[in-house]
Amino acid sequence: TKKATPATSRAKEESQASIAQLVGYSAGIGLLTLSHSPAYLYSIFFLAVPVSLGVTAWMLRLTKFELLTLPRLGVVAGGFVQSRKGKEEGGEGGKEQERRGVKTLAEVDEERSTGLFGEFYKKKQDKFLVLAPRVEDILKANAARDVDMDRWDTCVDAFHNEKYLLYPTYSRRSHKPWINIFYDQSASTEDMIRSILHASRLRHDLIQASPSPSSPSLNPATPAHDHDHDLKNMLRDTTRWSHDHFPAFKQQLDEAGWRTDEICFADHGRRVSWRRSDSHQS
Repeated sequence: TKKATPATSRAKEESQASIAQLVGYSAGIGLLTLSHSPAYLYSIFFLAVPVSLGVTAWMLRLTKFELLTLPRLGVVAGGFVQSRKGKEEGGEGGKEQERRGVKTLAEVDEERSTGLFGEFYKKKQDKFLVLAPRVEDILKANAARDVDMDRWDTCVDAFHNEKYLLYPTYSRRSHKPWINIFYDQSASTEDMIRSILHASRLRHDLIQASPSPSSPSLNPATPAHDHDHDLKNMLRDTTRWSHDHFPAFKQQLDEAGWRTDEICFADHGRRVSWRRSDSHQS
């Protein structure tokens, strides 16, 4: 198959390692029969090392794992949000943008926006997510910046019946919003994927609402009551949007070859409980 899995990769690795060892032994013994001089042996060493490293790098590039790492999913979700926004706003090519909303692994690699295996962002401006941090750390950090602490209550009210909670913060350095995502203990893989799609849409709307540092939205200089009202409406609208568009996003992920049954997220591993309604209240 075109899509490699860890099991098939391990099997291929073991078979290739056995063949490589046999070839290496044969080549090494054969080269030693030619000469034993130090100059000859060192020259073979300095020639073989670059060749070995080059072949290893080439084989690693050929190995394709369609795993949804955080940088990859951030890029893919951002592209999906842009395509849906383009369709909502009208204009030419709206249907084509919607159809091509989710990028494949080859398209993500071609953009070179993530690392070789999707383990990091190559551009700092693309990084905007913090997964499962400590609530105390986030609230204390924002309290030091004179951010209205009522924002937490606003977010809790908006996500009272969800298994994740988005808490946006404002970066003075980049003048862009960051989205902190908190997860409940019962959050599933689908909840995590939807939370990142939701965070991408929320960040997009926050940037649109605050094109400059002097604009409202998350700017700490904005009056608390204005910010609370704007954020409450934005969270309500983006939550509805994420519920409506997540099935299509999930389907397009599967069609693009991404493995949605497992994800590789470098979250901080912390889980949070917040008040909920009905049977989900804790």
